[in-house]
Amino acid sequence: MVWHGHRLAKRRSIGFAELAEEPVVALDGDHTLRRLFDDACRRHGVSPPIIFEGTDIATLRGLIGARLGVGVLPRAPVRHPGTVEIRTDDEELVRPIAVGWIADRYLPPSAAAFRDTAVAAYADRDPHRPD
Repeated sequence: MVWHGHRLAKRRSIGFAELAEEPVVALDGDHTLRRLFDDACRRHGVSPPIIFEGTDIATLRGLIGARLGVGVLPRAPVRHPGTVEIRTDDEELVRPIAVGWIADRYLPPSAAAFRDTAVAAYADRDPHRPD
């Protein structure tokens, strides 16, 4: 994520090598998403300068919008003013999420609908899942 007017703002995708010299705002080291970011930096052999660490993604988005740095964050549910979201070229930069339930237990209709939607979305998107 970068701010409007940043040199990369009109790009569709950014490589990690392009972030090497950019000032970065990031989640603190205890956050899972920070560990994923650090792993990606190691894979690409870059060590961008971290200028701010925080615990709140919305705060980081605000700092990016204020032109204090760039960030590698999950896609926002609502567009944040002053920022542009750009994909990275790292296909390994994902956060696995699991949904579980006990088959012989009651599941409220809302939970069952969520489960069914999540399972269907995964089935539609996973290229490795056998037909």
